[in-house]
Amino acid sequence: KNAFKAASALQFDKEIQSESLFNYAKLSYELKDDREAIRALRQVPSTSSNYREAQEILSKLFLNTRNYAEALKILEGIPNKSIELKEAYQKVSYAKGVELYNDGKIPDAKLLFLKSLKSPIDSKTKALCYYWLGEIDHNMKNYDGSISNYNKFLSVAKTVSSLPDESSVYTANYAQGYNYLKKQDYATA
Repeated sequence: KNAFKAASALQFDKEIQSESLFNYAKLSYELKDDREAIRALRQVPSTSSNYREAQEILSKLFLNTRNYAEALKILEGIPNKSIELKEAYQKVSYAKGVELYNDGKIPDAKLLFLKSLKSPIDSKTKALCYYWLGEIDHNMKNYDGSISNYNKFLSVAKTVSSLPDESSVYTANYAQGYNYLKKQDYATA
């Protein structure tokens, strides 16, 4: 690892420098030195033959981290994200949104669910964002918004398996019934 780090600092051969940087980053990742792996992987130039693999490793690192705020900050700073990084951004935004929701920071959670939906790559994450947006709207007595978000959830959830119990199709249908009750649409409820 130290040899790759030293070689990545040498300026006389750009190809050796780039290859060494990538190998240093990959070893850091394999040795569970996540902070150093992220730092080094972000330096792999887009012209490198290892750029795509570097992006894939970065996305795995971001999904495994529990520091969602830092992961979001780094992900938002990366231009021209690969599909893997867009998916990581979607999932990290969702996870941070749930974290904020559980902490009672509902407006911030809603913003992150909406950010997550801007990269709708993973269907399960997309469905879960709609579920929580429906829940937020219901709790804020925005029943029309809640109905709309729960309907989107139910539509996407048809294509997804293994949803959590607290955000399942059954729970969404139950909440949807209450939305219609609050709107005095008893037949639909």
